[in-house]
Amino acid sequence: MSQTQDLKSQVSTLVDAVKALAMGWKDKAIAQAKPKAKSAGILGGAFGAAGLFAVKAVSLLVLAAAAGFGALYSSVMNPWAATALGLVTVAVILLVLAAILALVGRSQIPELTKKVDIGDDVKLGAETIKSGIEKGKAEVVAELEGVHTPELDLR
Repeated sequence: MSQTQDLKSQVSTLVDAVKALAMGWKDKAIAQAKPKAKSAGILGGAFGAAGLFAVKAVSLLVLAAAAGFGALYSSVMNPWAATALGLVTVAVILLVLAAILALVGRSQIPELTKKVDIGDDVKLGAETIKSGIEKGKAEVVAELEGVHTPELDLR
């Protein structure tokens, strides 16, 4: 009866160890994926903001062109020309901001191309599990034959 209890406890210990190993792999994968998710958020936000500023800049350029054409046909050119020049200046500033944000977003692309690597851990864990199973089989065979081998004792 005690041999059965020992075998059950050893199997239970092995199952718990495998669960802990799998949880470790999961935690490592999550830890490696978090920076990628952050970079993806920064990339999306920066490109979205760059697009917004580009659209606003194009709108201002259209307004500036309209104001410039209006100034051409106006008998008093200075107020209209000054308005057009102001709109063009704001449009250029927005385009510069859009370019800066696009470069910030672009700098996050290499972070997204990094692979999450837990392959070595999985291989090592699989080898450890396989080794433990082989030791367990050998101990079960030894227990069934009535021979106790202390070097295989997992307790």
